[in-house]
Amino acid sequence: MKSRKTLLKVSLFVVLVLTSLMYVSCRRDVPLKDAVLSLPGNPFNYSEVNVRGSIVNIPRLITDVSKESFSDHSATLGRVLFYDAKMSINNSVSCGTCHKQELAFADGTKFSTGFANKVTTRNSMAILNPVQNNKMFWDSRAETPYELSLMPVFNHLEMGMESDEMLVEKISETLYYPELFEKAFGSTEVTRDRISLAISAFINSMLSKDSKFDQGQAIGFSNFNEEEKLGMGLFNSAKMMCSACHAADNFNSQQYYNVFSNVTGTANIGLDRVYSDNGADRGSFKIPNLRNASLTAPYMHDGRYNTLEDVINHYANGIQDNEQLDPRFRNVNGTVKRIPMTEVEKKALVAFLRTLTDESFITDEKFSNPFK
Repeated sequence: MKSRKTLLKVSLFVVLVLTSLMYVSCRRDVPLKDAVLSLPGNPFNYSEVNVRGSIVNIPRLITDVSKESFSDHSATLGRVLFYDAKMSINNSVSCGTCHKQELAFADGTKFSTGFANKVTTRNSMAILNPVQNNKMFWDSRAETPYELSLMPVFNHLEMGMESDEMLVEKISETLYYPELFEKAFGSTEVTRDRISLAISAFINSMLSKDSKFDQGQAIGFSNFNEEEKLGMGLFNSAKMMCSACHAADNFNSQQYYNVFSNVTGTANIGLDRVYSDNGADRGSFKIPNLRNASLTAPYMHDGRYNTLEDVINHYANGIQDNEQLDPRFRNVNGTVKRIPMTEVEKKALVAFLRTLTDESFITDEKFSNPFK
């Protein structure tokens, strides 16, 4: 009996030691790579974007409190913060780790790896014209980039920061930030709100409007081949119903009415009969922006589809009969309404979606990693 008690005590001690070591390993700073911050002498122009020959003023598009503090300098500071691994608790990941410019700021993996090798439970969404969106994340829980800006930083799976004080202390102790805060806000003081304002300024400036589709609008799409024109016609047709949800200039719908949820801009597209992740409400997820869709695989909230062809096949023959299925996917008699299409039509739709790729956006230096 005595030996059993001794063994139990030893086992408990070992468990406590291992737990402590795991905690310390998560908290311990990861040595930063020998990266040097490289910024231009004069800031990039983040305030204005040339869209098809017209100058778009970014601050005028902003609808929250971050509008007042927006400047080229605040966006520059936001760019540095976005790519700085010091924004995570152990210097291991940055926002840019899971949002890669060459992938239209998606991650390219089913789920993303955060600090201490923790894995997220949803696919990282691409960053696509957020200043024109009022629903963020797959469950639409943030209304604006300003509201979104620090959620991943304090997330226990993503970047793991534990408090405002810890974040402010880390950034305040970093040598290159006083000058950047001075230029952005008029003083070197670092606060949670200023960090949030700067990151949201950088994110708000990300406007992608120079795809083949954009270029074609002014010339009657004479730059499209026949397959792309067929795909565009199908996309906007009553048969395919694509544009019912993926509408307007950003190919999404923030106001789309979901009869089963009070969260607009979401839909239940019958991914499962029974959802393990209910999204915004009862299997409804944000209707994503389709710009740069050819770069942002894998698709859906759980990254289940690896290609655009897989996504199209879902609508053709994969829609599941869920109780909260969007009414557009039901026939008059209540059965599931899938969208049969030929192989030619499928290929044409993919060809059209590829015209939404903006090469200039994914190579623009002002959105790139400033740490060289």
